[in-house]
Amino acid sequence: MTRDETKKILMLMGAVYPNFKPDNLTATVDAWYLMLSDFEYADIENALRIYVRTSDEQFAPSVNKLIAMIRKPQELSQMDFPTVWRYIRKAISRSLYYSEEEFDKLPDEAKALVGAPGQLREWAQLASETIDSVTRSKVETQYGAYQRRRAEVGAMPQEIRELIERSTPRLPERPERQKVIAPTPVETVDVEKLADGVSELKKILGRTYDD
Repeated sequence: MTRDETKKILMLMGAVYPNFKPDNLTATVDAWYLMLSDFEYADIENALRIYVRTSDEQFAPSVNKLIAMIRKPQELSQMDFPTVWRYIRKAISRSLYYSEEEFDKLPDEAKALVGAPGQLREWAQLASETIDSVTRSKVETQYGAYQRRRAEVGAMPQEIRELIERSTPRLPERPERQKVIAPTPVETVDVEKLADGVSELKKILGRTYDD
């Protein structure tokens, strides 16, 4: 956002909320521009719309509340834990032999929690009662932490998000599974034809061989 676009947002807020009257407009514009400069104007305008339509507040949003409204659509589109667990539980049931195939079919949220096909295979070796109690509880705790981290990172400036992305360790990529090629079958020898050939060769050479 530019400084002029920041002014426009503040003017919109003043029109919607008559009680929004900053004591020092220049300082307010400077502060809001500093906090919003890495966002697109359209995103901030949409965030203001969401705030007006979904909040019962009679006062204009603070800058941090407006930023939170930008993340609202993404948060609402995220799967709840019971849905994520259904995907994971189904994958576990077939992962004793097909862990890689099942991992590839998982949605992104579930993949982030599972981590790797090997984890599905380990869980598949547990008793069903353990999977549905202990394992489920651990994954649910991880999902809560995953959502909080995702929200925190999403609220950070773009350059900070890129720094976090570069600094986050990544799992090594799995090598592509090589197609197994069956060996070319060796043609069997016809013993009778071989014996006939040897006899013919003896006649040609004109020699006598003991059998």
